[in-house]
Amino acid sequence: MSITVALAICIVGLPAPQADPQVGVKKPAPPVTKPVAEPIVTKALAHKFFTKAETVMRKIFKTSGKASPTIKPGPAPLTRAEFITELDRLRKVVAPFVKSTPVPVAYDASRLATKDPKLASLVKGGYVAKISPLATMKADKFTASQFGDTLGFFLARVAETTYTPSSKWTPILQPNESY
Repeated sequence: MSITVALAICIVGLPAPQADPQVGVKKPAPPVTKPVAEPIVTKALAHKFFTKAETVMRKIFKTSGKASPTIKPGPAPLTRAEFITELDRLRKVVAPFVKSTPVPVAYDASRLATKDPKLASLVKGGYVAKISPLATMKADKFTASQFGDTLGFFLARVAETTYTPSSKWTPILQPNESY
């Protein structure tokens, strides 16, 4: 049997292509959806998460006391001053457990949204990003993602400053031969 005959048999054995009924028919465009605005963080929600953060920190550092955020739960939006005050209070809770003092963060004080010395101290210590909604945004209300990013950034710095580096596990502290 020749190759052409084998090809002909294979082609005959294949099913015939079916006509596409949708050819030439325009599909409807997907519906246009408006972006949904993120909700503003209320004092009740902020109280809940600050309580959770402090409870976890106290458990990790084995300190006595109960979480006691200064923000009272309520339907009003969380303000910048309350946010700053609470982060400063949480920093003081973990202050006895700080193992390393990082290099102060350089920032432009004229860019800060408020002249609050607590905010300047938090930014200088690296607990709040120097360009962030809390530090530089003009609005005094925060969305859920802005609140979460700021609190997460703060907790990451707390973890960094309360960790004791080990020459066994920290590459920068190991002798050059081990790289």
